[in-house]
Amino acid sequence: MVTGEFSYDNGFGDIQRERVCLYWLSGIPNKTEAEGGANGFVPCEDLSVRLTNVLRARKESEVEKR
Repeated sequence: MVTGEFSYDNGFGDIQRERVCLYWLSGIPNKTEAEGGANGFVPCEDLSVRLTNVLRARKESEVEKR
């Protein structure tokens, strides 16, 4: 999990600030995002949906192997 604040000057002397919250989520290797793969950072607010999809895809993948 990465949290913090990202700030930058917009070129007009205004400092822009944005909160950052990301999770690194490991998906199934060699699978597309729809299949539960596509490792990468996920915004904190999207984690529950993405995690549910990854777990469902992993479960389906295990069933297919049997």
